[in-house]
Amino acid sequence: MNDKPPAKGSQRASSDHSGYGAQHLPAHSVALRSSTKAEDYGPAAALYGIEDLYSKREELNRQIKLEEEEKERLQHDIQILSEKLSKVEKSLAQRLAARATFDRTIGETEAAYTKILESSQSLLSVLKQEAGNLSRATEPRRKDH
Repeated sequence: MNDKPPAKGSQRASSDHSGYGAQHLPAHSVALRSSTKAEDYGPAAALYGIEDLYSKREELNRQIKLEEEEKERLQHDIQILSEKLSKVEKSLAQRLAARATFDRTIGETEAAYTKILESSQSLLSVLKQEAGNLSRATEPRRKDH
């Protein structure tokens, strides 16, 4: 049986690593999977270790790809949300300015109304006073005998 790994560049070119996998290892090396010391069993155990590393690397690559896709989606969402936030901030600023204008106009109108009301009351008071004076001036005088 041949326990040597394949020569560099021979059957290991494919990404599925089936070129020299478990199906090509000697039958006695199946028990090596539970071994923790590759040197106890020679090159066959080392091949299992290498295959295990390739398998773990491929799983890591799959996870990396998923996270990169999620990162891209999140960045896209952030861009969309940033644009929406910008629009809302602009609209809010315009509405706040409009409210401030309303507040100022209301304040000025109330102040003017108060002045008009005070003037009207003052004018009414003057009119009543003058009406009383005129009434007294036009009444026939009584003679007290």
